[in-house]
Amino acid sequence: MSCQTAIAKKIRKKEADYILAVKENQPTLYRNIKDLFEGMESGEIRDVPEDVWQSGTEKGHGRIKNREVRTVTDIE
Repeated sequence: MSCQTAIAKKIRKKEADYILAVKENQPTLYRNIKDLFEGMESGEIRDVPEDVWQSGTEKGHGRIKNREVRTVTDIE
């Protein structure tokens, strides 16, 4: 939802907060973002402002889940 270019531009224009999903059907953008986060994880890319949220352990339906969300705000 709200992944259309025009909608994303309206959100940005109002300086609102949002998370935009990127899928593999946009291969260049997907690869660039994946490379950024992999570089941050390995330590090759440093000094990028990021926030990390972790859910802790969740158990249910025979599974154990640990969720983590990483966001960056300035990827210049």
